[in-house]
Amino acid sequence: MNSGGAGSVQGFSFFGGRLIPLWGSNRSLGLSNMSPPFFLDSPGQVGFTPDGQQLIVTTKNSGSDIDVYSVGEFGYLSGQPTANAAAAPVPFAFTFDAVGNLIVTEAGSSDLASYSVASNGTVTKIGSAGDGQAALCWVTVVDGYFYGSNAGSANVSQFGETSDGVPNLVGVAASLSSGATDSAASSNGRYLYVEEGGIGTVAEFQVASAGALAQIGQVSELSAPLEGIAAS
Repeated sequence: MNSGGAGSVQGFSFFGGRLIPLWGSNRSLGLSNMSPPFFLDSPGQVGFTPDGQQLIVTTKNSGSDIDVYSVGEFGYLSGQPTANAAAAPVPFAFTFDAVGNLIVTEAGSSDLASYSVASNGTVTKIGSAGDGQAALCWVTVVDGYFYGSNAGSANVSQFGETSDGVPNLVGVAASLSSGATDSAASSNGRYLYVEEGGIGTVAEFQVASAGALAQIGQVSELSAPLEGIAAS
């Protein structure tokens, strides 16, 4: 995903361990942004639905939309996305629940919302829950719980989900030394890592009973600011 100017998504094929640009796959997002990009007006996240049939892009403050492209033959996207207005301003990061519902942070109101995604690209809100914090931006799912990073209030909120797919707030799971940015979980679901972006550290947590977080360390040999983390 390219975030400057109008923004775009670009496809690549994977061959012999290398990424090769997919000719003719670039799709403009039609955003109103600058080059270099302004953070709030850049797109938030790009990712495939669990079945690989659709590609989703959140636009943050540039329209507050959830754009859905269909994925066709050889990985080519539809010419235009289905643009869906988010239920609340500034849709930012997203993940999926166990049945494939789209789970989106909406930073403008600091809430977590769930949506169903139809085959025609339309999304329908199932429900949402606010956390009473500031700027819920990033989210990671671990064993049925959703952990949201609040950039403005420097903490992590824990959410559960009802049987019909509506998020519910469990509470503040951890407080940090600086504004929370991205997070990632270990593949076994036992550990969560949250960036403290402003000071260039990563807080390390063990995921305990009922999803409670217990801090076990902090990695500090990094440079600020931090934004973006992955764990294997």
